[in-house]
Amino acid sequence: MPSWRMWCGQTKYRVTVDAAFQDLRPQNFEDVGTKYTSDFRKAPEKLSEIKKYIFSGFKKSCYHLAKFDSDSERLMSELLERDASVKLWMKPGPNQFKLYSSDGLPYQPDFVVESNDRLLIIETKRADQMKEASVLQKAELAALWAHIATVCHSQKVGGKPWTYLLVPHTAVAPNTTLSGLIASYTCQADAELLTRYELSSELGLSPQT
Repeated sequence: MPSWRMWCGQTKYRVTVDAAFQDLRPQNFEDVGTKYTSDFRKAPEKLSEIKKYIFSGFKKSCYHLAKFDSDSERLMSELLERDASVKLWMKPGPNQFKLYSSDGLPYQPDFVVESNDRLLIIETKRADQMKEASVLQKAELAALWAHIATVCHSQKVGGKPWTYLLVPHTAVAPNTTLSGLIASYTCQADAELLTRYELSSELGLSPQT
């Protein structure tokens, strides 16, 4: 997968290619015993303990086991497993798939997904956190990453475009579809966002003025 870094100048951010591809890395989960192992279709009796659980039973995941930080993430895995348009998905582990902010801090999104017609980065958040500054900052970073990955890689080799979704937990329901989430929760790198970045010629993009 393409990887990019952005760093801040005096007035703009500069985007450069950091690495071309990233291999899947093993995910090692601490053995917590059968008490905290569960099929992903079953919610824990105490949702507050969900971070302790190791979930299994996936057919489309790149990994046969996964851990979730919230029940909305578990529900998203259910959606990805049942949606016919989804080919593969991944819950990134440590150092697997990270985007880097202007201050060099890593952002690891909740899900990376391949559907029939696109590649997606999906973040789930509590509905009351959707407008928080840190959430919106990460959304801008991921939307810009998706834009650059699409223009600099996908369009050049005929690959699938990238899309970033920021999804409130209230939207992840049994009747939710991936296409519905795409229609409602896509975050795009609009003109205002792009004017804040210097996209260098080495990326094959026109610098912003």
